[in-house]
Amino acid sequence: MVSLVVAGESAVCPGHGAERLDIKEALGLYREHRVTLSRAAELAGLSVRDLLVRLPDAGVELNYDLAELRCDLETA
Repeated sequence: MVSLVVAGESAVCPGHGAERLDIKEALGLYREHRVTLSRAAELAGLSVRDLLVRLPDAGVELNYDLAELRCDLETA
């Protein structure tokens, strides 16, 4: 298991690292607004689309705003 400390990532564009978490852990960080949707997908080793389709079953609401869209467009 990878241990990951995340501080303030919800306010900035996420970095790109080699960390990997299981899907449940990545969704937990996303639910807590500690990482963006694209960063949670990256951490889980999934595409954003694949993570999006898992949100309803995991009981996680979509938290996507203009700031996150800008970050995604800058890193795409």
